[in-house]
Amino acid sequence: ALATGRSGEAMRSADEALLVTLSSLSDGAVATLERAAVCGVRSWKAMIDPAGSVGQNDWRRMRQMGLLIPSRSSKLKGQDEYEFGSTLMQEVLYRHTDPKWRKRQHAAIAKWLVASARGGADGLIRHHAAEGEDWLMASEYALKCARASLRSCSAEDADPLYLEGLSYAKRATGPRADAALRECYIAGAAGASLGGDVAAADRWLADAAADERAMAEPRFRARLALVTAEVFEARDDLEAALKALAGASFLADGIVLVEVEARQAMLLALHGQFNEALESARLFLDDESAQDKRRPLSEEDGRRWDRALGTVHAAVGHALSRTGRASEALTHYEQSHALWAKTGYLVGQSMATLNL
Repeated sequence: ALATGRSGEAMRSADEALLVTLSSLSDGAVATLERAAVCGVRSWKAMIDPAGSVGQNDWRRMRQMGLLIPSRSSKLKGQDEYEFGSTLMQEVLYRHTDPKWRKRQHAAIAKWLVASARGGADGLIRHHAAEGEDWLMASEYALKCARASLRSCSAEDADPLYLEGLSYAKRATGPRADAALRECYIAGAAGASLGGDVAAADRWLADAAADERAMAEPRFRARLALVTAEVFEARDDLEAALKALAGASFLADGIVLVEVEARQAMLLALHGQFNEALESARLFLDDESAQDKRRPLSEEDGRRWDRALGTVHAAVGHALSRTGRASEALTHYEQSHALWAKTGYLVGQSMATLNL
């Protein structure tokens, strides 16, 4: 895959000298080095020599020449990791591979990491998917990186990652592209709200409302209204938040309707309408069989259900504590804390902890 026929102006003499040192290696070893260069300074044997065609002599030669050296530990569990002895060699090899081949290789590396990394490589997957122009995967993993930043209380680092995910989703095509775009708007606005950046949340909401492609779906408009209510709630404007939720309830279904009902119960409790809050929570708490029927089956919807259920328990706890039923309230606060901790909802978890 090494590009040929480059003019002397395009290749520095130092590059030529480095590439000449590879002439003593087999074609298979050179191809392995090229794939390693696309991986980066660190690479993994199963990725760069998938067929196991490179002989031990070539591996020994590459190690002796300081090209690829076994790492003391691997960032990917169970994978033999190698690193370039010289970052300059990695850069030169990368620069002199054919751009079209290089793009395909980035995409292949991203898919291999998804299948092999077993978590902990979201940033690498995001990078290689973007370089390989797999925009849907790049968008998905940019959102994962943003959420990880938010969980580690780095809200200021999360917003640029959400924006990056949105930029990738806008480039995507195919049947899943619109869904990816909508997910970026919701994730960005919700992430900004959870991180306490109301100005950023307002920007996300305004940009989403102006995107005709995203707004074409009623369910998305319902989810957007739900996030809008959360932003109003962060400003202590409970009246506006309830109005936003009232509009969302006409558009929502499935897990979105569950989230709308949960947020309504919480806002009613915070607004001092305790009896209304308890009645709003009744569908969630009074009938376990009804809960089982309404609980979604997918992993992501299950996480959203648990977070919504935690919100309802918190609403009931608030309503009960304000009406002189402290011991009952404590039971609901404990349940909300457990559910929010399970779903990684740090803001809610902190709220529940304060009430325990």
